[in-house]
Amino acid sequence: MNESKIKELLIKSLDADLSAAEEERLRSALESDAELRRLKEQLMQTQELMYVAPGEVGEEDDRAFTNAVMDKIRLEKADANSSEVDFATQLHRIFPRFAVACCGLWALLLLGVYITEGRLGTDELMGLSSLMEDAYLSDPFFMEN
Repeated sequence: MNESKIKELLIKSLDADLSAAEEERLRSALESDAELRRLKEQLMQTQELMYVAPGEVGEEDDRAFTNAVMDKIRLEKADANSSEVDFATQLHRIFPRFAVACCGLWALLLLGVYITEGRLGTDELMGLSSLMEDAYLSDPFFMEN
Protein backbone atom coordinates (compact mmCIF):
# COMPACT_ATOMS: atom_id res chain seq x y z
CA MET A 1 0.00 0.00 0.00
CA ASN A 2 1.39 3.40 -0.86
CA GLU A 3 2.38 6.01 1.70
CA SER A 4 -0.55 8.39 1.14
CA LYS A 5 -3.07 5.60 1.78
CA ILE A 6 -1.28 4.70 5.02
CA LYS A 7 -1.39 8.33 6.14
CA GLU A 8 -5.09 8.47 5.31
CA LEU A 9 -5.63 5.37 7.44
CA LEU A 10 -3.64 6.96 10.26
CA ILE A 11 -5.75 10.11 10.20
CA LYS A 12 -8.94 8.07 9.91
CA SER A 13 -7.90 6.00 12.94
CA LEU A 14 -7.83 9.14 15.08
CA ASP A 15 -11.43 10.05 14.24
CA ALA A 16 -13.22 6.79 13.52
CA ASP A 17 -12.98 3.04 13.97
CA LEU A 18 -11.14 1.09 11.30
CA SER A 19 -12.07 -2.28 9.91
CA ALA A 20 -9.96 -5.25 11.00
CA ALA A 21 -8.06 -5.31 7.69
CA GLU A 22 -7.35 -1.58 7.83
CA GLU A 23 -6.18 -1.87 11.45
CA GLU A 24 -3.81 -4.68 10.52
CA ARG A 25 -2.36 -2.70 7.58
CA LEU A 26 -1.86 0.38 9.76
CA ARG A 27 -0.31 -1.65 12.59
CA SER A 28 2.18 -3.35 10.25
CA ALA A 29 3.06 -0.01 8.63
CA LEU A 30 3.62 1.58 12.06
CA GLU A 31 5.86 -1.31 13.11
CA SER A 32 8.06 -0.93 10.03
CA ASP A 33 8.24 2.88 9.73
CA ALA A 34 9.67 5.06 12.53
CA GLU A 35 8.69 8.28 10.77
CA LEU A 36 5.10 7.14 10.59
CA ARG A 37 5.15 6.39 14.34
CA ARG A 38 6.49 9.90 14.99
CA LEU A 39 3.74 11.36 12.79
CA LYS A 40 1.14 9.41 14.77
CA GLU A 41 2.50 10.82 18.05
CA GLN A 42 2.39 14.37 16.67
CA LEU A 43 -1.16 13.91 15.45
CA MET A 44 -2.25 12.52 18.80
CA GLN A 45 -0.66 15.44 20.67
CA THR A 46 -2.35 17.90 18.34
CA GLN A 47 -5.66 16.15 18.83
CA GLU A 48 -5.28 16.35 22.61
CA LEU A 49 -4.56 20.07 22.41
CA MET A 50 -7.56 20.68 20.18
CA TYR A 51 -10.02 18.83 22.38
CA VAL A 52 -9.44 20.49 25.75
CA ALA A 53 -12.61 20.28 27.78
CA PRO A 54 -14.02 23.63 28.99
CA GLY A 55 -13.64 22.58 32.64
CA GLU A 56 -9.91 21.96 32.17
CA VAL A 57 -9.19 25.63 31.53
CA GLY A 58 -8.80 27.37 34.87
CA GLU A 59 -9.83 30.85 35.89
CA GLU A 60 -6.19 31.91 36.05
CA ASP A 61 -5.73 30.83 32.44
CA ASP A 62 -8.74 32.91 31.44
CA ARG A 63 -7.37 35.99 33.24
CA ALA A 64 -3.90 35.48 31.75
CA PHE A 65 -5.36 35.18 28.27
CA THR A 66 -7.54 38.26 28.74
CA ASN A 67 -4.59 40.28 30.06
CA ALA A 68 -2.40 39.19 27.16
CA VAL A 69 -5.05 40.21 24.63
CA MET A 70 -5.63 43.57 26.33
CA ASP A 71 -1.86 44.25 26.46
CA LYS A 72 -1.62 43.53 22.74
CA ILE A 73 -4.53 45.91 22.05
CA ARG A 74 -2.93 48.66 24.15
CA LEU A 75 0.37 48.17 22.34
CA GLU A 76 -1.31 48.39 18.94
CA LYS A 77 -3.19 51.52 20.01
CA ALA A 78 0.01 53.17 21.26
CA ASP A 79 1.77 52.39 17.97
CA ALA A 80 -1.13 53.85 16.00
CA ASN A 81 -1.12 57.06 18.07
CA SER A 82 2.62 57.55 17.74
CA SER A 83 2.48 57.11 13.96
CA GLU A 84 -0.09 59.89 13.47
CA VAL A 85 1.54 62.99 12.00
CA ASP A 86 -0.05 66.42 11.86
CA PHE A 87 -0.81 68.18 8.58
CA ALA A 88 2.07 70.68 8.78
CA THR A 89 4.64 67.91 9.13
CA GLN A 90 3.15 66.01 6.21
CA LEU A 91 3.17 69.17 4.09
CA HIS A 92 6.79 69.83 5.05
CA ARG A 93 7.72 66.32 3.93
CA ILE A 94 5.80 66.53 0.64
CA PHE A 95 6.77 70.06 -0.44
CA PRO A 96 10.27 69.29 -1.81
CA ARG A 97 8.91 66.47 -3.95
CA PHE A 98 6.10 68.66 -5.20
CA ALA A 99 8.53 71.49 -6.04
CA VAL A 100 10.80 69.17 -8.02
CA ALA A 101 7.82 67.78 -9.92
CA CYS A 102 6.62 71.30 -10.79
CA CYS A 103 10.08 72.32 -11.98
CA GLY A 104 10.20 69.24 -14.16
CA LEU A 105 6.83 70.06 -15.69
CA TRP A 106 7.94 73.64 -16.40
CA ALA A 107 11.10 72.34 -18.08
CA LEU A 108 9.02 70.03 -20.27
CA LEU A 109 6.68 72.89 -21.15
CA LEU A 110 9.55 75.17 -22.15
CA LEU A 111 11.17 72.40 -24.17
CA GLY A 112 7.88 71.78 -25.98
CA VAL A 113 7.48 75.47 -26.81
CA TYR A 114 11.07 75.68 -28.02
CA ILE A 115 10.68 72.62 -30.24
CA THR A 116 7.42 73.84 -31.82
CA GLU A 117 8.24 77.56 -32.15
CA GLY A 118 12.00 77.47 -32.61
CA ARG A 119 12.74 80.06 -29.93
CA LEU A 120 11.70 81.10 -26.41
CA GLY A 121 10.37 84.62 -26.53
CA THR A 122 7.48 86.12 -24.58
CA ASP A 123 5.19 85.88 -27.60
CA GLU A 124 5.98 82.19 -28.00
CA LEU A 125 5.47 81.50 -24.30
CA MET A 126 2.08 83.25 -24.35
CA GLY A 127 1.12 81.60 -27.64
CA LEU A 128 0.87 84.89 -29.53
CA SER A 129 3.60 84.45 -32.11
CA SER A 130 1.33 83.08 -34.84
CA LEU A 131 -1.43 85.54 -33.95
CA MET A 132 0.93 88.51 -34.28
CA GLU A 133 2.11 87.38 -37.71
CA ASP A 134 -1.51 87.11 -38.89
CA ALA A 135 -2.26 90.57 -37.48
CA TYR A 136 0.71 92.13 -39.30
CA LEU A 137 -0.37 90.65 -42.61
CA SER A 138 -4.10 91.42 -42.41
CA ASP A 139 -4.23 94.82 -40.63
CA PRO A 140 -3.83 97.87 -42.90
CA PHE A 141 -2.46 99.96 -40.03
CA PHE A 142 0.53 97.67 -39.69
CA MET A 143 1.04 97.58 -43.48
CA GLU A 144 1.41 101.39 -43.73
CA ASN A 145 4.05 101.59 -41.03
